[in-house]
Amino acid sequence: MPANSLPQITQKYLKSRLDYRDGRFYWKPMSELMRDAKRWNSRYSGKRAGYLHSGGYRHIKLTINGKKQSYKEHRLAWLWVLGHWPANEIDHGNGVKDDNRIENLRDVDRIENMKNARIYSSNTSGVTGVLRHKDSKKWHSQIRVDKKNIYLGSFHDKFNAICARKSAEVRYNFHPNHGRAA
Repeated sequence: MPANSLPQITQKYLKSRLDYRDGRFYWKPMSELMRDAKRWNSRYSGKRAGYLHSGGYRHIKLTINGKKQSYKEHRLAWLWVLGHWPANEIDHGNGVKDDNRIENLRDVDRIENMKNARIYSSNTSGVTGVLRHKDSKKWHSQIRVDKKNIYLGSFHDKFNAICARKSAEVRYNFHPNHGRAA
């Protein structure tokens, strides 16, 4: 997220509004001095904050400077626990987009985050980077590292193509969950 795309809230403000337990946020009660506090507290206090966005990530709306803004829950978890915003993208180690336990989150750049990607739905071999060439009927293996495609070879059987791909994933430090099913 670019630094200036949303108003930057502080850990202190976040902790004044929300509790964070087991990777989930819950609304804290509002001060009785606030307008509509009684109604708000009866409706929201102690309940899970946020909503599941269409992309699979949870979002929480917070009012900052009189404006409601939507924040990704995993970025708020990082701020709540560590006291600062993540510098890069947040990767969910186990691939579950709404599992926002801090031990499941890591601050990584885009290239590193792509080393923990799901298998594409259009994949026909069942293994990321392995495909069958229609004309030669051979299995081809490849991997993308630092924005460069690396050809790993052509094989008569699928097993050897998969072995070449898996070896390359280890060599280039891909996350163990890379290529998991959706």
